[in-house]
Amino acid sequence: MGCKSPSPGAFISLVLLLTITIWADASGAASIQDLIRAGTVTVRGQGMGADSGDNLVLSIRNNAGSPVEVQVPAGTILRPAQSHYAALVVRRVRGVMVDSDSFEEIEKVQLAPGVSMRLLVESFSMRFGRTTPAQSTVLQVDGRDPLLGMLLEKSLSKTYSLKIVQAIVWLRSGGFTDAQLEKKLGIDSLSVMEARDFFMSVEGEFHAKGK
Repeated sequence: MGCKSPSPGAFISLVLLLTITIWADASGAASIQDLIRAGTVTVRGQGMGADSGDNLVLSIRNNAGSPVEVQVPAGTILRPAQSHYAALVVRRVRGVMVDSDSFEEIEKVQLAPGVSMRLLVESFSMRFGRTTPAQSTVLQVDGRDPLLGMLLEKSLSKTYSLKIVQAIVWLRSGGFTDAQLEKKLGIDSLSVMEARDFFMSVEGEFHAKGK
């Protein structure tokens, strides 16, 4: 899926509906989990048939009578109703969908009252060996895995391929050998070692902070 400029008409319509901004953590943006619990927003996830990458669309509606700032933190989990499918874990929001083929790059959004929007999200399969959610599979926002959130946030500062990041995520749950991981992802032993070293380093930092 590419990122391309929308037509002038589409851009004007988008601006009329949404005020899109990038907010600092201190801005007061609420996590999507808190907003769902409060009934402020309604959220529906839809898989796109891939293990990793830009493989998830979140449809969000603001049910409140005032604008709401939405944050989808790394580590957010989305679970399909069908248990044979793998859950997905969010790495980052890529942007607001303009049409089926393009999006506007942002990280956080402010949603006007009564307005719905669609976010393109980069996420990863959480379980090695589980079936990837099929295209159009419906997923619901669950909780957040703090360790995975930390791993995925820190991975953004690296030049890792999506395959290495997927290996890092799967190391969280385990249940496979290095050889199986190499075969599944089509990577070599050095890449698996790199993923494992990164995982162990961040996991140690996570526990040292008492999280």
